[in-house]
Amino acid sequence: MFAELVRLPPDEILSVGDESCTVRDLADARFLAAVSAYAHHHTELDPPASGAGGGGLPETVVASERLKVYGGEGCPGVGEFAVLELGCRFGLSPGTASDLVGEVLSLQYRLPRTWARVMAGEAVPWRARRIARACMSLSVEAAAVVDARVESLVNSLTPRRLMRLVRAAVMEADPELAKTAAEVAARSRGVWIGRSDNHGTKTAAVRASAGDIARFDAAIQDIAETLAVLGDPDGLDERRAKALGWLADPRAVLELRKHRRHPTRSRLHAGQGPRPGSRDLPRPRPRG
Repeated sequence: MFAELVRLPPDEILSVGDESCTVRDLADARFLAAVSAYAHHHTELDPPASGAGGGGLPETVVASERLKVYGGEGCPGVGEFAVLELGCRFGLSPGTASDLVGEVLSLQYRLPRTWARVMAGEAVPWRARRIARACMSLSVEAAAVVDARVESLVNSLTPRRLMRLVRAAVMEADPELAKTAAEVAARSRGVWIGRSDNHGTKTAAVRASAGDIARFDAAIQDIAETLAVLGDPDGLDERRAKALGWLADPRAVLELRKHRRHPTRSRLHAGQGPRPGSRDLPRPRPRG
């Protein structure tokens, strides 16, 4: 295939790419329609299979299945086993299959304008699915507000700008829900420290307010740049990692910044380059 395309002029190659994107989007739309049609065949449960046990045992139910609403308020329930079967058929995990069915039904029942554009080949399916996912917790009425706001813009905005628009529409449609979501997000903040590896390093994850993270990043960058000015030969990422140790000792950071303001007082600027374990600079005090 590559050998065939590479012989074409660049403009024709791009035309092939355009055609391929169109075919892909139409195929994805047809796939979503197939998922929806399959789900609709399983909005009612068959009578449970049963059988008489041997040796005079009472009749027992072999398995029980429930209808589950995957797409949010206003969507029909779908048999749980049917969703598992769908996942097996397409190589999807149970969670991924559930998400797929939920997004498809949410589009069809809660975002009908966007769904109609997907079915007409006028909206990229994966973008529409992201919108459905973002609106899953909204009421039917609030989802309709979002649908009216975004259905004509699905393909015209970058994914980031599209999701910003969706979030703004969600806040307009259901301000109380948006406030609750913000409060839940605030309660999910924290700092998590992983285990040490064989190289004496750990990984840390931080979830905090955007302002606090911005100030933290600026402090790390300032210390990393100060270390470079004073002769630290390591790369930026390594110096930023070192900055965490300095931040744990604010007094040492003050001394470090004094050296930056008065570099001629540091032996690093008197012809002596930095050495491993050098004492030319103040060092953060070890903890514990």
